[in-house]
Amino acid sequence: NITTTSELTYISDSAFEGCSSLTCVIIPVSVRYIFGNAFRGCSSLTSIEIPDGVTYIDYGTFTECSSLTAIKLPDSVTRIGEHAFYYCSSLTSIELPDGVTSIGEYAFYRCESLTSIEIPDCATSIGLNAFDGCSSLTGIHASAGNTAFCSDASGVLYTKDMSKLIQAPSAISGTYRMPAGVTSIEERAFEGCRSLTDIELSDSVTSIGRYAFVDCKGLTSIDIPDSVTDIGVEPFSGCSNLTNVSHGSR
Repeated sequence: NITTTSELTYISDSAFEGCSSLTCVIIPVSVRYIFGNAFRGCSSLTSIEIPDGVTYIDYGTFTECSSLTAIKLPDSVTRIGEHAFYYCSSLTSIELPDGVTSIGEYAFYRCESLTSIEIPDCATSIGLNAFDGCSSLTGIHASAGNTAFCSDASGVLYTKDMSKLIQAPSAISGTYRMPAGVTSIEERAFEGCRSLTDIELSDSVTSIGRYAFVDCKGLTSIDIPDSVTDIGVEPFSGCSNLTNVSHGSR
């Protein structure tokens, strides 16, 4: 366990990186900055207290903290950096403060125990693959007051105007029917949705991003509507049971 001194104002880059026997850290209220990879690879860390006043969870701060089950972020946090909680495989819950405006790329990648997450009102930016590999995730729920994002009844995340499908929760199962008006399925949007058995694409879809359905092992067939004119690289890579892909009338 570590308790830092009350005169400390920042924790430097990689300060505790690789401290695999560290189980608990109490950070004093004087700290304002925790820099990148500060606790990376602290695989035994189960508890940490982040004081109010810290505004940014930097790049890779808690990457591979595989024993961390829950963390409370102070209301002062406004940004979640890239890879911030990457591969925190035991993390079951996290409450994002209302003031969070951005979530970086791969921020929660392979948080395999995370079951649900709420996108707060102020969030206007969510990076690529922010929730990929979260195999227990049943819903990505944008708050009703958010002006940039929304979610449907299945917990699939969209832009507010429902034109872009950003990401489906990995634990989505059965049949998913895409609502009318969607024009774009973003990169890796359905990655790892292994219990998804059938998907009905909207006739308004014009583009499918690269790796959009990678590792959707439950899919056996898919009908791509005539409206689709742009398909990214390997959208069905790893779909080992997919035997039929049709493109509208063609």
